[in-house]
Amino acid sequence: MEIIFYRLSILLVLSSILGGGFLSLNSHIQENKWNERVRSSYDTMIEGITDCEDKKKSISCALYSTNKEEYDKSFKMRATSKESTNFWLSITYSAPILIIFLFYSLRWVINGKLRPLNLLSK
Repeated sequence: MEIIFYRLSILLVLSSILGGGFLSLNSHIQENKWNERVRSSYDTMIEGITDCEDKKKSISCALYSTNKEEYDKSFKMRATSKESTNFWLSITYSAPILIIFLFYSLRWVINGKLRPLNLLSK
């Protein structure tokens, strides 16, 4: 019975590493996409500001608020993606440690054994 729980805990450790790694990678890719949008919207906003300063009645003056809203939205989404990446990375690192700790804690409670599981002894 003990070996079944051991295999289950190994399966959970591998699943948490793969799942958390995939989700953190996906969040990192989204963060990079939002970072590109932040750069693009910032460049557009700065070009609009300089064009508006040069020509006071240009369309760039009217589009400034739209460009500023796009920049603010991209900036917030990039921050959200960064928080998501950090969250999934922390889950990826902490879940295997927690699963192993729970396995050996429950093993100690049930069997009274604290030493590592020796699979080669049988």
